[in-house]
Amino acid sequence: MVVLESKFWSAHPTIIAEKAKRDAAQQALLARGQILLGRPVTLATLKQLNLSTTNSGTASRETLFQQLVTVQADQKGLTAQAQAIDQQIAQLENRLKNLAQLGSNLDALKRDMQVAEAVFSSTLTRLDIGKSNAFGSYPLIQIVAEPSLPNSPTTPKKSYVYLGSALGSVFSTTGLVLLWLRSRKRKTSISKDS
Repeated sequence: MVVLESKFWSAHPTIIAEKAKRDAAQQALLARGQILLGRPVTLATLKQLNLSTTNSGTASRETLFQQLVTVQADQKGLTAQAQAIDQQIAQLENRLKNLAQLGSNLDALKRDMQVAEAVFSSTLTRLDIGKSNAFGSYPLIQIVAEPSLPNSPTTPKKSYVYLGSALGSVFSTTGLVLLWLRSRKRKTSISKDS
């Protein structure tokens, strides 16, 4: 615009077209700034945010913005690291709970084993004492008596066995006769049909 205004008047069509382009670009820049920042933006606000100017105040602002970006990146990294550490803590706490339960089970099994060892050793000691003095509690006299046998067997009774055998024979003979009559009847009915 400065070069064109030095050559042409302000009412020249080239200058008017360039002013229209500049105004459209400013409007687009303000609209984009409002979209990005989420609030209305003016040209003065955009000049304050501009880091490309060479003023001494903007150099410190540029450094400040760079530090801000660096701090935000570090903060995100530390947040992710804290989340990973929280997950590890939760996993280790679950493992500690499981190990505590297994430890209590192991202690109970050790107690049971100690009790069983004590019972076994006392029983073994009692048996050793009993072997060494087998007749210490009893007299050396033994009474021998003749065994008594029953006169008749208690089970099975012969009458039930005979009755069962007879009924089984009757039923099987009846079944075989009926089967033979049935097959004979079939043969006669087939021969009549033919």
